Amino acid sequence: MDHISSLFYVRQGNKTGRSCIRKKSLWLTALFSIIFLAFDITPAHAAGEKSSSIAEGWYVEAGPARVNFNTSANIEVAGNHIRQAGADATGYTTAALGIGYFFTPEISAILMTGVPPKTKLNGTGVFGGTHMGKVTYGPAVLAVDYHYRGFGDFQPFIGAGFSYIRVFKSEDNAITNLNVDDAMGPTIRAGFEYMLTEHIGMFASVTKIFCSTDVHGEFNGVPVKARVQLDPLITHMGVTYHF
Repeated sequence: MDHISSLFYVRQGNKTGRSCIRKKSLWLTALFSIIFLAFDITPAHAAGEKSSSIAEGWYVEAGPARVNFNTSANIEVAGNHIRQAGADATGYTTAALGIGYFFTPEISAILMTGVPPKTKLNGTGVFGGTHMGKVTYGPAVLAVDYHYRGFGDFQPFIGAGFSYIRVFKSEDNAITNLNVDDAMGPTIRAGFEYMLTEHIGMFASVTKIFCSTDVHGEFNGVPVKARVQLDPLITHMGVTYHF
């Protein structure tokens, strides 16, 4: 095992840890601010135009969604943390669907999911150019949104919620016996609807998910494990229908 350890230099920097803590603190501050706004702000309808859309009840959203990952990873080979080694998950475009319900004209809840995509896990740093394997999974987001109706048919919204990513299948490549755990974490989002009729409109949204997963396997017969921060950003647009 000594010859494996000699190929890599072990580093655990305090500076990186402090940077990650500051970054997560900023995101959590934004998350709680959005939740506060969603439940505390009352729109001034008198100052804006009247919306032509139905104010309460069920609605659906459908259209293409683009997912891009902001990955980082801590990788261990044979129990040794590897300096300058990382992993990257490829982005993808899939069909996505949202089913929501307006409890009031301003507050709604929505469940979003999509056709399970397949993404590649690639090595970075000293593992650069290494195709580690593929993962097929299904993402789901449950969020509460606040809709501002003071602009008439143009209705921006902000929201926060929770995400869960279910891993259905892992495929080996450079990493054999590949196993990727499910992931979950908080979510913040923003977007808008533009209603064309009482029932039909267009929408666009951006959803940020904060989640990580554990990856296990073997590299050339040597045990490998990694903690991978995924933090995907989902851009979704399409058509909405209010029942």
